[in-house]
Amino acid sequence: MSDFLSNFAAQNAVLPLDVALYRACKDRHGSKAAIAEIHGFNPMVFSKCVDIQNTQYHLHPEHVEAILNYTKDIRILQSAAAAHGNAVVYELPADIDIHDTGFLANIGTVSNRVGELFTTVSDALKDGRIVDVELASIEKNAMCLIAAVAQLKKLARQKAESDVETN
Repeated sequence: MSDFLSNFAAQNAVLPLDVALYRACKDRHGSKAAIAEIHGFNPMVFSKCVDIQNTQYHLHPEHVEAILNYTKDIRILQSAAAAHGNAVVYELPADIDIHDTGFLANIGTVSNRVGELFTTVSDALKDGRIVDVELASIEKNAMCLIAAVAQLKKLARQKAESDVETN
């Protein structure tokens, strides 16, 4: 568990759900108090529930929903998808302008993601075994690759639709 508390793991790995929820609140100063106030939770109890070092209090489904709703932290969904095993989460940008985005640049992004995934797997296998943090990092890079492909697909579809409309 302590391996996942580092800033490196928080940015480069799929976190366990409790750690993802903790980091979502921790990374945004004042978010625990704001969430508690918005949703009518006791601030002290809610803070103890979010704290992964506190074994006496546990998060309830309404806490998880409130944290996700307030923080919009993709790491929470990535954690749930990793726990499922056969699900992937990707976050589409709010606006994609097909006229400002070069398709070659997007293909380059996808290619970079493939390279990052292979590098991560290669680095993990150098010592002949894959530890939890390495596996979590591989899973995150795989999700990022799928997200890049999905975004490229969406751009291509939008471009094709706009080309049909102009003809």
